Amino acid sequence: MRSLSIASLTYLAFVTACVTINGKSYPSSTRFTSEQVCQPGQSLENLRVVVNDWKGKPLAGAKVRAAQEPNGAIDGRVVDREGAAVFSLAADNWQVSVRFPGFNSANRSVQVGVGQVCVVTFYLRRNEGFDPDFFSKALSGTSPEAVSAVKCGATILGRRGSMCVTSGHTRA
Repeated sequence: MRSLSIASLTYLAFVTACVTINGKSYPSSTRFTSEQVCQPGQSLENLRVVVNDWKGKPLAGAKVRAAQEPNGAIDGRVVDREGAAVFSLAADNWQVSVRFPGFNSANRSVQVGVGQVCVVTFYLRRNEGFDPDFFSKALSGTSPEAVSAVKCGATILGRRGSMCVTSGHTRA
């Protein structure tokens, strides 16, 4: 009887597992969250994208891309030290995506209206398949895979290996 109770509690703990992102609880499968606030305003820079880790710390150097929906213009930026990138976009629907090595990528649709200034804030979780010591292992030579990937300029890293691109050729 006692082992049955423990098994039931273990299952309950597994089913109700959650993660905390920016001080709020979410299901454990949550890879990112985002918030959007649009207000009336007159500015050429009408979209500000902020990229933070799950604790709210800026991810300086993250890549942000805004693509006009469905098949329009594309604009890209790298976020600054405060984790922000600013865009001057046409009033329309935009698909905003963010990427940062070692963290889950994220995207969301944003409607930028005429006379509006929108701020979209992303909170990214660490990618579970990413080894945070990847580059230090490459520099020290303790991981042949990491050394190979860094030599060829890998930008895609994770649980399933790495892909590198050199001189226009791709190898896995």
